[in-house]
Amino acid sequence: MRAAADFAAVLSAAAEALGKDHPLTLQARHGHAHWTGHVGDYQAAISGLESLLIVQQRVCGPDHPDTLMTRGNLAHWRAESGDYEGAASAMDEVIRDRLRVLGPDHPRTLIARLSAAFWRSRGVNRAAGFAEMEGLLGEYVRALGSDHPLVFMTRCNLAHWRGESGDRTGARDAFESLLADRVRVLGPYHPRTLHTRLHLAHWVGETERPERALAALSELAADQSRILEPDHPDIMRTMASMANWRARTGDVTGAVEELRSLLEHQIRTLNDSHADVRATREMLAHWQGRLERVGRPQFGHVE
Repeated sequence: MRAAADFAAVLSAAAEALGKDHPLTLQARHGHAHWTGHVGDYQAAISGLESLLIVQQRVCGPDHPDTLMTRGNLAHWRAESGDYEGAASAMDEVIRDRLRVLGPDHPRTLIARLSAAFWRSRGVNRAAGFAEMEGLLGEYVRALGSDHPLVFMTRCNLAHWRGESGDRTGARDAFESLLADRVRVLGPYHPRTLHTRLHLAHWVGETERPERALAALSELAADQSRILEPDHPDIMRTMASMANWRARTGDVTGAVEELRSLLEHQIRTLNDSHADVRATREMLAHWQGRLERVGRPQFGHVE
Protein backbone atom coordinates (compact mmCIF):
# COMPACT_ATOMS: atom_id res chain seq x y z
CA MET A 1 0.00 0.00 0.00
CA ARG A 2 2.99 2.28 0.57
CA ALA A 3 3.87 2.38 -3.15
CA ALA A 4 0.33 3.48 -4.08
CA ALA A 5 0.49 6.24 -1.46
CA ASP A 6 3.90 7.35 -2.73
CA PHE A 7 2.62 7.55 -6.30
CA ALA A 8 -0.40 9.54 -5.11
CA ALA A 9 1.98 12.09 -3.62
CA VAL A 10 4.10 12.18 -6.79
CA LEU A 11 0.96 12.57 -8.89
CA SER A 12 -0.25 15.52 -6.85
CA ALA A 13 3.13 17.24 -7.03
CA ALA A 14 3.53 16.61 -10.77
CA ALA A 15 0.05 17.89 -11.58
CA GLU A 16 0.67 21.07 -9.59
CA ALA A 17 4.14 21.74 -10.97
CA LEU A 18 3.81 20.51 -14.56
CA GLY A 19 0.12 20.44 -15.35
CA LYS A 20 -2.44 17.65 -15.59
CA ASP A 21 -1.57 16.76 -19.20
CA HIS A 22 2.22 16.68 -18.85
CA PRO A 23 3.78 13.30 -19.82
CA LEU A 24 5.32 12.87 -16.35
CA THR A 25 1.94 13.53 -14.72
CA LEU A 26 0.34 10.91 -16.97
CA GLN A 27 3.11 8.45 -16.06
CA ALA A 28 2.46 9.11 -12.38
CA ARG A 29 -1.26 8.43 -12.90
CA HIS A 30 -0.38 5.15 -14.57
CA GLY A 31 1.95 4.19 -11.72
CA HIS A 32 -0.65 5.05 -9.11
CA ALA A 33 -3.26 2.90 -10.87
CA HIS A 34 -0.79 0.02 -11.16
CA TRP A 35 0.07 -0.05 -7.47
CA THR A 36 -3.56 0.44 -6.49
CA GLY A 37 -4.37 -2.73 -8.40
CA HIS A 38 -1.27 -4.48 -7.08
CA VAL A 39 -2.57 -4.33 -3.51
CA GLY A 40 -5.97 -5.63 -4.59
CA ASP A 41 -8.20 -2.61 -5.24
CA TYR A 42 -8.95 -3.76 -8.76
CA GLN A 43 -11.97 -1.54 -9.39
CA ALA A 44 -10.06 1.58 -8.35
CA ALA A 45 -7.23 0.58 -10.69
CA ILE A 46 -9.70 0.08 -13.54
CA SER A 47 -11.38 3.43 -12.87
CA GLY A 48 -8.03 5.20 -12.71
CA LEU A 49 -6.85 3.71 -16.01
CA GLU A 50 -10.17 4.41 -17.73
CA SER A 51 -9.93 8.11 -16.86
CA LEU A 52 -6.24 8.16 -17.82
CA LEU A 53 -7.03 6.56 -21.17
CA ILE A 54 -9.44 9.38 -22.06
CA VAL A 55 -6.69 11.94 -21.46
CA GLN A 56 -4.04 9.93 -23.33
CA GLN A 57 -6.27 9.51 -26.36
CA ARG A 58 -6.75 13.28 -26.46
CA VAL A 59 -3.18 14.32 -25.64
CA CYS A 60 -1.05 11.51 -27.10
CA GLY A 61 -3.36 10.02 -29.70
CA PRO A 62 -5.01 6.59 -29.89
CA ASP A 63 -1.97 4.86 -31.43
CA HIS A 64 0.67 6.18 -29.01
CA PRO A 65 2.53 3.32 -27.27
CA ASP A 66 1.53 4.69 -23.85
CA THR A 67 -2.14 4.74 -24.86
CA LEU A 68 -1.92 1.15 -26.08
CA MET A 69 -0.13 0.15 -22.88
CA THR A 70 -2.90 1.64 -20.76
CA ARG A 71 -5.49 -0.33 -22.73
CA GLY A 72 -3.48 -3.51 -22.16
CA ASN A 73 -3.20 -2.84 -18.45
CA LEU A 74 -6.93 -2.16 -18.27
CA ALA A 75 -7.50 -5.64 -19.66
CA HIS A 76 -5.06 -7.04 -17.09
CA TRP A 77 -6.93 -5.60 -14.11
CA ARG A 78 -10.23 -6.75 -15.54
CA ALA A 79 -8.82 -10.27 -15.59
CA GLU A 80 -7.52 -9.89 -12.04
CA SER A 81 -11.01 -8.86 -10.96
CA GLY A 82 -12.37 -12.10 -12.46
CA ASP A 83 -13.73 -10.83 -15.78
CA TYR A 84 -11.69 -13.17 -17.99
CA GLU A 85 -14.02 -12.99 -20.97
CA GLY A 86 -14.09 -9.18 -20.94
CA ALA A 87 -10.32 -9.04 -20.48
CA ALA A 88 -9.64 -11.40 -23.40
CA SER A 89 -12.03 -9.47 -25.66
CA ALA A 90 -10.43 -6.14 -24.72
CA MET A 91 -6.93 -7.52 -25.30
CA ASP A 92 -7.95 -8.86 -28.71
CA GLU A 93 -8.71 -5.26 -29.70
CA VAL A 94 -5.35 -4.13 -28.31
CA ILE A 95 -3.61 -6.87 -30.29
CA ARG A 96 -5.20 -5.70 -33.53
CA ASP A 97 -3.92 -2.17 -32.95
CA ARG A 98 -0.47 -3.31 -31.78
CA LEU A 99 -0.11 -5.46 -34.89
CA ARG A 100 -0.86 -2.39 -37.01
CA VAL A 101 1.26 0.09 -35.02
CA LEU A 102 4.10 -1.98 -33.54
CA GLY A 103 4.20 -5.04 -35.78
CA PRO A 104 3.80 -8.78 -35.07
CA ASP A 105 7.25 -9.31 -33.54
CA HIS A 106 7.21 -6.45 -31.03
CA PRO A 107 7.48 -7.77 -27.43
CA ARG A 108 4.28 -5.99 -26.37
CA THR A 109 2.38 -7.59 -29.25
CA LEU A 110 3.70 -11.04 -28.39
CA ILE A 111 2.90 -10.83 -24.68
CA ALA A 112 -0.55 -9.41 -25.43
CA ARG A 113 -1.35 -12.49 -27.54
CA LEU A 114 -0.29 -14.78 -24.69
CA SER A 115 -2.35 -12.81 -22.17
CA ALA A 116 -5.49 -13.01 -24.30
CA ALA A 117 -5.05 -16.76 -24.82
CA PHE A 118 -4.44 -17.39 -21.11
CA TRP A 119 -7.51 -15.41 -20.05
CA ARG A 120 -9.58 -17.26 -22.64
CA SER A 121 -8.40 -20.52 -21.07
CA ARG A 122 -9.70 -19.28 -17.69
CA GLY A 123 -13.12 -18.41 -19.10
CA VAL A 124 -15.87 -20.43 -20.73
CA ASN A 125 -13.80 -21.44 -23.77
CA ARG A 126 -11.02 -23.20 -21.92
CA ALA A 127 -10.05 -25.68 -24.62
CA ALA A 128 -9.76 -22.95 -27.26
CA GLY A 129 -7.49 -20.92 -24.99
CA PHE A 130 -5.27 -23.94 -24.36
CA ALA A 131 -5.01 -24.71 -28.08
CA GLU A 132 -4.18 -21.06 -28.74
CA MET A 133 -1.38 -21.12 -26.17
CA GLU A 134 0.02 -24.33 -27.65
CA GLY A 135 0.12 -22.66 -31.05
CA LEU A 136 1.80 -19.59 -29.60
CA LEU A 137 4.43 -21.74 -27.91
CA GLY A 138 5.47 -23.16 -31.27
CA GLU A 139 5.61 -19.67 -32.79
CA TYR A 140 7.64 -18.29 -29.90
CA VAL A 141 10.17 -21.13 -29.94
CA ARG A 142 10.73 -20.69 -33.69
CA ALA A 143 10.98 -16.89 -33.48
CA LEU A 144 12.69 -16.36 -30.12
CA GLY A 145 14.47 -19.60 -29.21
CA SER A 146 13.55 -22.19 -26.62
CA ASP A 147 15.16 -20.30 -23.70
CA HIS A 148 13.38 -16.96 -24.19
CA PRO A 149 11.46 -15.68 -21.11
CA LEU A 150 8.23 -15.54 -23.12
CA VAL A 151 8.64 -19.21 -24.04
CA PHE A 152 9.09 -20.07 -20.37
CA MET A 153 6.04 -17.98 -19.45
CA THR A 154 3.93 -19.78 -22.04
CA ARG A 155 5.10 -23.18 -20.79
CA CYS A 156 4.18 -22.13 -17.24
CA ASN A 157 0.68 -21.14 -18.34
CA LEU A 158 0.21 -24.40 -20.23
CA ALA A 159 1.37 -26.45 -17.24
CA HIS A 160 -1.02 -24.56 -14.98
CA TRP A 161 -3.89 -25.21 -17.41
CA ARG A 162 -3.12 -28.96 -17.52
CA GLY A 163 -3.35 -29.23 -13.77
CA GLU A 164 -6.50 -27.16 -13.47
CA SER A 165 -8.10 -29.29 -16.17
CA GLY A 166 -7.46 -32.51 -14.26
CA ASP A 167 -4.13 -33.71 -15.68
CA ARG A 168 -2.23 -33.51 -12.41
CA THR A 169 0.60 -35.77 -13.49
CA GLY A 170 1.01 -33.82 -16.72
CA ALA A 171 1.19 -30.58 -14.76
CA ARG A 172 3.79 -31.99 -12.37
CA ASP A 173 5.95 -33.28 -15.23
CA ALA A 174 5.64 -30.00 -17.14
CA PHE A 175 6.70 -27.97 -14.12
CA GLU A 176 9.61 -30.33 -13.44
CA SER A 177 10.84 -29.80 -17.01
CA LEU A 178 10.33 -26.03 -16.78
CA LEU A 179 12.17 -25.88 -13.46
CA ALA A 180 15.18 -27.69 -14.90
CA ASP A 181 15.37 -25.20 -17.78
CA ARG A 182 14.93 -22.15 -15.55
CA VAL A 183 17.66 -23.38 -13.22
CA ARG A 184 19.94 -23.86 -16.23
CA VAL A 185 19.20 -20.46 -17.77
CA LEU A 186 18.44 -18.24 -14.76
CA GLY A 187 20.11 -20.03 -11.87
CA PRO A 188 18.57 -21.78 -8.84
CA TYR A 189 17.63 -18.64 -6.90
CA HIS A 190 16.15 -16.37 -9.56
CA PRO A 191 12.63 -15.22 -8.55
CA ARG A 192 11.15 -16.97 -11.60
CA THR A 193 12.91 -20.19 -10.63
CA LEU A 194 11.58 -19.91 -7.08
CA HIS A 195 8.09 -19.23 -8.50
CA THR A 196 8.30 -22.43 -10.55
CA ARG A 197 9.25 -24.41 -7.44
CA LEU A 198 6.08 -23.12 -5.77
CA HIS A 199 3.94 -24.45 -8.61
CA LEU A 200 5.81 -27.75 -8.73
CA ALA A 201 5.42 -28.36 -5.00
CA HIS A 202 1.64 -28.08 -5.35
CA TRP A 203 1.41 -30.67 -8.09
CA VAL A 204 3.87 -32.97 -6.32
CA GLY A 205 1.46 -32.92 -3.40
CA GLU A 206 -1.49 -33.59 -5.67
CA THR A 207 0.14 -36.58 -7.35
CA GLU A 208 2.29 -38.00 -4.56
CA ARG A 209 2.27 -37.55 -0.78
CA PRO A 210 1.32 -34.34 1.07
CA GLU A 211 4.50 -34.69 3.14
CA ARG A 212 6.61 -34.31 0.00
CA ALA A 213 4.86 -31.06 -0.91
CA LEU A 214 5.29 -29.72 2.63
CA ALA A 215 9.01 -30.59 2.64
CA ALA A 216 9.54 -28.91 -0.75
CA LEU A 217 7.70 -25.80 0.40
CA SER A 218 9.70 -25.59 3.61
CA GLU A 219 12.92 -25.58 1.60
CA LEU A 220 11.47 -23.02 -0.79
CA ALA A 221 10.39 -20.73 2.06
CA ALA A 222 13.95 -20.73 3.42
CA ASP A 223 15.34 -19.72 0.02
CA GLN A 224 12.66 -17.10 -0.54
CA SER A 225 13.42 -15.48 2.81
CA ARG A 226 17.02 -14.94 1.67
CA ILE A 227 16.23 -13.70 -1.85
CA LEU A 228 12.89 -11.88 -1.81
CA GLU A 229 11.50 -8.92 0.11
CA PRO A 230 9.59 -9.93 3.27
CA ASP A 231 6.23 -8.86 1.82
CA HIS A 232 6.76 -10.40 -1.61
CA PRO A 233 3.52 -12.03 -2.83
CA ASP A 234 5.25 -15.36 -3.50
CA ILE A 235 6.40 -15.60 0.12
CA MET A 236 2.82 -15.22 1.33
CA ARG A 237 1.59 -17.70 -1.30
CA THR A 238 4.16 -20.21 -0.11
CA MET A 239 3.01 -19.72 3.48
CA ALA A 240 -0.60 -20.34 2.41
CA SER A 241 0.37 -23.45 0.47
CA MET A 242 2.40 -24.76 3.41
CA ALA A 243 -0.60 -24.36 5.70
CA ASN A 244 -2.83 -26.18 3.23
CA TRP A 245 -0.47 -29.13 2.90
CA ARG A 246 0.13 -29.18 6.65
CA ALA A 247 -3.61 -29.63 7.09
CA ARG A 248 -3.65 -32.38 4.48
CA THR A 249 -0.97 -34.24 6.43
CA GLY A 250 -3.35 -34.19 9.41
CA ASP A 251 -2.19 -31.15 11.39
CA VAL A 252 -5.33 -29.09 10.88
CA THR A 253 -4.87 -27.15 14.13
CA GLY A 254 -1.38 -26.02 13.12
CA ALA A 255 -2.63 -25.09 9.65
CA VAL A 256 -5.46 -22.96 11.04
CA GLU A 257 -3.05 -21.09 13.30
CA GLU A 258 -0.71 -20.42 10.37
CA LEU A 259 -3.55 -19.21 8.16
CA ARG A 260 -4.84 -16.85 10.84
CA SER A 261 -1.38 -15.33 11.21
CA LEU A 262 -0.95 -15.09 7.44
CA LEU A 263 -4.33 -13.42 6.99
CA GLU A 264 -3.50 -10.78 9.59
CA HIS A 265 -0.26 -10.04 7.75
CA GLN A 266 -1.97 -9.88 4.35
CA ILE A 267 -4.63 -7.49 5.62
CA ARG A 268 -1.88 -5.13 6.81
CA THR A 269 -0.13 -5.13 3.42
CA LEU A 270 -2.90 -5.76 0.85
CA ASN A 271 -6.40 -4.52 0.12
CA ASP A 272 -9.16 -6.68 1.56
CA SER A 273 -10.42 -7.49 -1.95
CA HIS A 274 -7.03 -8.79 -3.17
CA ALA A 275 -7.26 -12.26 -4.71
CA ASP A 276 -4.65 -13.65 -2.31
CA VAL A 277 -6.53 -12.31 0.72
CA ARG A 278 -9.75 -13.86 -0.55
CA ALA A 279 -7.97 -17.18 -1.16
CA THR A 280 -6.55 -17.21 2.37
CA ARG A 281 -9.96 -16.41 3.86
CA GLU A 282 -11.54 -19.26 1.91
CA MET A 283 -8.80 -21.69 2.90
CA LEU A 284 -9.05 -20.66 6.55
CA ALA A 285 -12.84 -21.06 6.49
CA HIS A 286 -12.46 -24.52 4.95
CA TRP A 287 -9.99 -25.85 7.49
CA GLN A 288 -11.62 -24.02 10.41
CA GLY A 289 -14.89 -25.69 9.45
CA ARG A 290 -13.19 -29.07 9.26
CA LEU A 291 -11.69 -28.54 12.70
CA GLU A 292 -15.05 -27.56 14.17
CA ARG A 293 -16.79 -30.58 12.62
CA VAL A 294 -14.17 -32.93 14.05
CA GLY A 295 -14.70 -31.48 17.54
CA ARG A 296 -18.50 -31.48 17.35
CA PRO A 297 -20.34 -34.35 19.07
CA GLN A 298 -21.85 -36.76 16.56
CA PHE A 299 -25.35 -38.13 17.12
CA GLY A 300 -26.46 -41.17 15.12
CA HIS A 301 -29.62 -43.23 14.97
CA VAL A 302 -29.61 -46.04 17.52
CA GLU A 303 -31.36 -49.27 16.54
